[in-house]
Amino acid sequence: MRIPMEEIAQDVRYCREIQSEVMDSHSINLKIRRNYMNENNDYWQRYRFTRLPGDGGYWIRKNNQPVLGNTSLSAVVLQECYFQILAPNKVRVVMTGCNQATGHVFRLDRTLYSYGQGLDLPGQQEPGGEAGEDA
Repeated sequence: MRIPMEEIAQDVRYCREIQSEVMDSHSINLKIRRNYMNENNDYWQRYRFTRLPGDGGYWIRKNNQPVLGNTSLSAVVLQECYFQILAPNKVRVVMTGCNQATGHVFRLDRTLYSYGQGLDLPGQQEPGGEAGEDA
């Protein structure tokens, strides 16, 4: 779970814009617009958080590629998985997983910030960096 969390953190850290996009009743996208020097480039990373039917947990995909949960890539079942956009340059990501091989349950809860490159915020920008610790 730390690898997908770090991947999301890296994309948020250097992004220009963060949005959410409801896909259906079970899926929502965290859209992260990458910041490029050339203003004409418009590239979005899309992390899809999907709740599986019943007690199947959740899975995360990045640009339609499996990242975590319900794949053969990991023995981790995501029991809780969501994000909240708190400000134009700030998002909270929460994941709780159970390692099916060991039975260990762990939770990551991080608030991630963009350094604000390219963001047009009203008033003063928040300083860049990350806040919050893994719970």
